[in-house]
Amino acid sequence: MPSPPPVITLVWFYVHYFISNMEERTSRHDEKEKRKILVFYMNLCSAW
Repeated sequence: MPSPPPVITLVWFYVHYFISNMEERTSRHDEKEKRKILVFYMNLCSAW
């Protein structure tokens, strides 16, 4: 099984970091962060 591309690893770390810090934030900020992560991921996929 080949190792995943570096980009996928970066995305995984980014999402993991986001989830681990999400608990310390209020729901207002959560919505903004979710939107940021979604836009970031979609841009990454379209750039692929």
